[in-house]
Amino acid sequence: MFHGKTRHPAYGDDDPRIVLALRAATEPPPRQWNFFVTGCAVECVLLSLAVLSEAGLGADASQPPRPSKSRSVTMLYIPRPGRTSPIPPPPAPLASRRAPSAPLYPSLPPAPPVKVKIDMSAIAISIVDDTANQLPAVVRQQNGTLALLDLDDPSYARYVFEPPDWRLREGIVDVRRRIRFTMTPPSRWPLLQSIAASNGIQMERYQVNALFDGAFSECLEREIRNHAIASAGSGRVSAVVLAFNSSRSCGIDVLNVEFAPVR
Repeated sequence: MFHGKTRHPAYGDDDPRIVLALRAATEPPPRQWNFFVTGCAVECVLLSLAVLSEAGLGADASQPPRPSKSRSVTMLYIPRPGRTSPIPPPPAPLASRRAPSAPLYPSLPPAPPVKVKIDMSAIAISIVDDTANQLPAVVRQQNGTLALLDLDDPSYARYVFEPPDWRLREGIVDVRRRIRFTMTPPSRWPLLQSIAASNGIQMERYQVNALFDGAFSECLEREIRNHAIASAGSGRVSAVVLAFNSSRSCGIDVLNVEFAPVR
C-alpha cells in the first residue's frame, strides 16, 4: 500500500513488470512542484508591490500640500489714541438703592447677542502677494503716502512721497500713530524703482512703508466686520487675510476671517 506520495519500502526498481504496472496504476502522478512554487513566488512579489504602492499613496495623501512661496506684505497696526472706552463708575451700594413701586418703562426684549467682536489691535493681519501691483493705486485712492523709514528706528521716516505725482518731502516724520504696510522687497514695485532712480535713493538702506491715516483704519475695520458678520462663524475675530484691490471702497478685499476659539 502507498501512503500519499511515499512509496512502500518493500518495492524497488528491479521488481517484476506486473508489480511495476500495479504501481503505475495505483500511485498518484507526481505533481509539478516547480510550476507551483514559481507561481507562489510570482504572486508574493505582485502582492508586495501592491502593498508598497498603496502605502506610498497613503503617505502622500496624508501629508498636507506644501504652501507655495509667495511674498507677503506685513501690516503693523498702531491703535489710535482715545479709542478706548471710559471706565464706568462703580455701582451704588445696595443700601442706597430703592426698588420702584411700579415699573417706569415697559419691559424691553433682551438685546440680541453680539455675533462678532472686532479689536483691531489684537487681530493678526496678513496680506497676499501684490502681484497685480495694486498697492500704489490704493495709496493714491486712500490719501496715503509712501515713506522711507530709518532701519535703526522705524518710528520715524526720513523721506515721504505724496501722490498723485509722488513728490519728495524731506524731513523727519513721526509715523508711530500711522497704519503701515511694509513693502518688502521694494524692487517688486515698479513705482518704487522709478522713485529710487529719479531721486538717487538706495531703497535697500530703508524700510519702505505705505502709510494711511485713521479714516482708512475705520474703513478697514468696517470691511472686516461686514465680512465676519456674513460668515458662518461668531465671536472675537483673531486673524484676517486681505488683498489690495483699488476697485473696492477701502482698497481692500477681505478674503478670509478666523475666530478665536471659545473658552
